[in-house]
Amino acid sequence: MERTGPPHYACNRRETGLSRRAALLKAGSGLAALALADLLARDEAQRVQAGVAEDSRTNPLASRPPHFPSTAKAVISLFMQGGPAQMDTFDPKPELQKLDGKPLPASFKSDDLKLQFMSAAGAGLMGSPFRFAPRGQSGLEISDLLPNIAEHADKLAVVRSCYHAVGTP
Repeated sequence: MERTGPPHYACNRRETGLSRRAALLKAGSGLAALALADLLARDEAQRVQAGVAEDSRTNPLASRPPHFPSTAKAVISLFMQGGPAQMDTFDPKPELQKLDGKPLPASFKSDDLKLQFMSAAGAGLMGSPFRFAPRGQSGLEISDLLPNIAEHADKLAVVRSCYHAVGTP
């Protein structure tokens, strides 16, 4: 079978004339690369003047001086996707405890609302099986699930204002 059409070269590439758009694209990319190289060289010069011991070209993970002086002594961030639920650890839900074992109230049901983990059977709501109590001088409510953490309640900052909508982009 004879092949017709434009000639094909190695790796299925074919050489074509350079259009005006392609020429501008290549020239613009070249200028952008030059500008990036200049900016990186300036950053390197600033690091050398600041007295950073290790050259970032030899170790890109080398520490760099901060933009602002730090004031925090320590931060522990717990992102526990798949971990215990907030209503079993640091966020008591008294209304949920009252409705434990009962079906979902009609005020929560809507055609527009898609609730996570809702089954067609609707077995009912489930409150936390753990008891909450105020801990420390702050009175932070922590469940019995975390007795060792509860001893340090006055050293904790618990954020309860974050939320997200399920099923929306």
